[in-house]
Amino acid sequence: GHDGAVVVNEPSLNAFDARLLCEALVQKHRCAALVFGAGTDGACYSVARTDGLNVHAGEICKAVNAAVNGKGGGNASFANGSGRLTASPELCAMLQGYIEKLLKEAGV
Repeated sequence: GHDGAVVVNEPSLNAFDARLLCEALVQKHRCAALVFGAGTDGACYSVARTDGLNVHAGEICKAVNAAVNGKGGGNASFANGSGRLTASPELCAMLQGYIEKLLKEAGV
């Protein structure tokens, strides 16, 4: 199942499509989702969480900002940003672990 933390790295997506996929994931699954697409000079990303999960998309976005030398933000349910680094598999795994930790701390 896709419950928990979902991290998708799909360089064929632009920022708009990354947002659409992110929002679809959190509606279909009970999760916090991070979707990376390709920005103008690096990665773009969207973060969302299923309503009722006690994690903050804007806080997750801050961690992503730090990881990809980016900037962005948002509210508890949705955030987005763009960075100068692209998302490597190692980076995605690290961020997935971070989101899983947040969910565990939130009692999910």
